[in-house]
Amino acid sequence: MLKLFWGYVFALVLVFAGNNLLAQKIKLDASDWKAKHIIKFDGTKLIEPDMNLSFAYESRYAKKYAWQIQADYLFYSYVNGWQQPTNKRYGGFRIVPEFRTYIDSKRDNMEPYIGFQIIFKKANKSFDDWVDARDGAGQQYFKAVHIVNNKFVVAPHIMFGYNIYLDKKRTVSLDINTGLGYRIRKVCNEPLTQNGLPINTIEDNTALKTVSMAANFKLCYSLYK
Repeated sequence: MLKLFWGYVFALVLVFAGNNLLAQKIKLDASDWKAKHIIKFDGTKLIEPDMNLSFAYESRYAKKYAWQIQADYLFYSYVNGWQQPTNKRYGGFRIVPEFRTYIDSKRDNMEPYIGFQIIFKKANKSFDDWVDARDGAGQQYFKAVHIVNNKFVVAPHIMFGYNIYLDKKRTVSLDINTGLGYRIRKVCNEPLTQNGLPINTIEDNTALKTVSMAANFKLCYSLYK
């Protein structure tokens, strides 16, 4: 996770350093604004602990206001010793609605904004593993079972970001943001019992509540009305 954070920081430094050179070549007419639909792809999600394909759609219905919906398909996870069990399966989705307010900028090729988003995530992994079990007399023994592990996450965030335009028509751009929020995670295991006997699995069933950070780096293409 720390490497991922510093990867975002390094990318931001490169983009903002190169943006000074880009601004000298691209002179945009900020007053020539048109409502638009924006399609986005975030390739950095492919290196997250929960690897996923991430696409988003933004509707810029007013000059300073927009709403966005992001949809992610989760297809692999390499956390919590995930390589060790056998017969592994992983899948899930993440939906992120967001409302944005754009701020006036002196830079023609950059638009800062403040956004509010809520992350809804459901991840499911199933695997065969040996777990502790107890018989009717209370004696402990190991038993091979198939476990289904479900993770639910809800996380609201306040986001701060920039749209950085890469051409004069404002068709291609980068959407870069970061923010802070509050994350609630609930992990549930199925089955909690096997043949009527309790099973202790690798995850508990308690809710984890913590401060969280979100960051995104999207490549965007605008479709004007």
